[in-house]
Amino acid sequence: MDLLLIISNNIKTLLFLPALGAICATAFIFWQAQKPTIFVSKASVSVESSIAKDEAPKARAEVVISAINSGDAFADFKGAVTASLGRADRLVNLSASAESPEKARALNHSALEKIYSITAPSGAEAARLQKLLTAEQQRLIEIHQIISQYEISSETDAKNIRAYGELLQVANSREYSIAKIEHQLSGVSPSNIVLAPTLPESSQPIKKFIPLLLGVTVGGLFAFLWIFTRYGFQLLRQDPRNQAKIALLKANLGLKQ
Repeated sequence: MDLLLIISNNIKTLLFLPALGAICATAFIFWQAQKPTIFVSKASVSVESSIAKDEAPKARAEVVISAINSGDAFADFKGAVTASLGRADRLVNLSASAESPEKARALNHSALEKIYSITAPSGAEAARLQKLLTAEQQRLIEIHQIISQYEISSETDAKNIRAYGELLQVANSREYSIAKIEHQLSGVSPSNIVLAPTLPESSQPIKKFIPLLLGVTVGGLFAFLWIFTRYGFQLLRQDPRNQAKIALLKANLGLKQ
């Protein structure tokens, strides 16, 4: 009953502050509507893929996302391109915003190109992998030269057939090693794209309900905070035991008695 009485005594405050919040929210929505139309292009890329179970991924998704959202390498894309992590598939999901669909998609393509460059090995590691690749390629050439000298026919003895088969296995092993090294040298590449940059068909809609809801809610919370704070001070003033404390507080603050 006391609660209902408090609310009924302050009904104007309870109506005014939420209404004020709604007015502020409406002004915010109107301001948003005056801003240039924004189109958003989406893209997804897998940065943790590998061609062998024992091979380390090219990059950690969290590291790439951090670089996109706050790294120096993506300073030119700040505010225009954002990245998030797919929880189920661990994909790096990109969102590029621009004033036209074509610009948004082109921006996403540029962001992907930057991802390719920052995930590729550089310096000493790139030199080491290149040297290893050259050595493997040379060995493969030598193996193919030896294989080309074999002439397999129905008259070839079992020993030569077995040797020929072993050479083919060695060649396959070298080709697999070369593929792994080339994969490591390339970093993330277009082959890792899961969703190519999209061409948005419509602009990003203006959110109207959420700002209105927030405005009314915040206004209502402030109304209740004001009402019950005021009511609490009224109770303090009515308690004779607090009169001396209130008088001393006013004196310290330089307020009139």
